[in-house]
Amino acid sequence: MTYSCKVPSEEMLGPSIEEWICECRTDNNGRLGDIFVLANWLSTPVGQDSLIYPCEISLNLKPDFVVSDGHNVIGIEVTKFLAEQRARAAKIANVKRVFHCPTEFDFDSPARRNDDIRDMVGRAPPGLTGWRSIPEQLDLYKEKFENILTEKTRKAIAEATHSCSSFWLVIEDQHFLSPSELRLLNERLKGHLEHYWCSEPSFDRIYFSSIRHKEATLEFNKPL
Repeated sequence: MTYSCKVPSEEMLGPSIEEWICECRTDNNGRLGDIFVLANWLSTPVGQDSLIYPCEISLNLKPDFVVSDGHNVIGIEVTKFLAEQRARAAKIANVKRVFHCPTEFDFDSPARRNDDIRDMVGRAPPGLTGWRSIPEQLDLYKEKFENILTEKTRKAIAEATHSCSSFWLVIEDQHFLSPSELRLLNERLKGHLEHYWCSEPSFDRIYFSSIRHKEATLEFNKPL
């Protein structure tokens, strides 16, 4: 099975990851989702600049990846920022080829079966009740971010299966926030992160990785 990827230089980062993905399609298909999140982050300017080259990226259990550059051993945990129900609604709407209101299927939506979602997509929400203001939406996303941070700190650091000199968290935004929304979210998160970094264990770096606006990816660094 293919457990690691050697990256000789920053110029070879993209090709090395692509080759690794091709190998894992055959040998390690179960971890492709994690590798794609990592690859998307490494395709952003901040992701490319975060590693020291040459390095080796290896699959791990807790955290998801271990990166070694000969001097440092970095543990990287990855996850998707995606409401599970929104993912199901988008898939059903795509099959039916109809419109759907994403905010009806967000992190705080009531539990719904696929049949319920199928009846809702393609139907305009009554009045404006299906839509949220940007501040309301960002408050919800801030709460979800905080929950992810708590969960992943426990899983990747407190329960780590590999000794690392530092730990990073990569959260991939699959709700496609705009650059202005990312800036607003950045401001909302600062206070919580200041409090978070006062306790241990904690991540040394946190990235909120944007697929659509790669240059707007957020980076948070633990104060020295």
